[in-house]
Amino acid sequence: MVSNTDPSTIFELDSIDTGIPAQITQRDWVQDEAFVSALRSSWHSQYADYTGSVVAANLVERAHATGEIYDHNANGTLVATLNGQLVGIAAVRDIQKLFLITLLEVVPEHQGKGIASQLLNAICTVPKPLLVHVSIHRPWLKKLYAKQGFETLAPEKIEHYGHPMIFDVMGKA
Repeated sequence: MVSNTDPSTIFELDSIDTGIPAQITQRDWVQDEAFVSALRSSWHSQYADYTGSVVAANLVERAHATGEIYDHNANGTLVATLNGQLVGIAAVRDIQKLFLITLLEVVPEHQGKGIASQLLNAICTVPKPLLVHVSIHRPWLKKLYAKQGFETLAPEKIEHYGHPMIFDVMGKA
């Protein structure tokens, strides 16, 4: 779970304009029920792209019940806030010679305001190459990563609880 660890140990937030449109900080997000509910809705939508709504609901509930969906390294997790309200989250996992982006979400009512770009800019300050799996059903997300300098490397099929999901793997040196 998120602690009060200083995220600057991974990110160089001083180089990011964190005041416009959101403040990029570290904060315990798991206890914010409205934020978690909005994230669960987004995750359901993403799984439904692959599995349909009923299976997606089961997958999200399983990930929620086990807590695995909330298990992020505090040093690698950032949140975006507007007026003290959580509106977005981004997380990376350190995997030997690179960082894997494991989460980049903005709640629906705040999408289209540049918050995802701001979070991605903050992520891109890490001192190692980055890798991300982008849903083939989310071409607008692939465009966001491409604008930040990510290149498409290859498609990859990942089994998630027995459900095959195809992603475009993108990387940035």
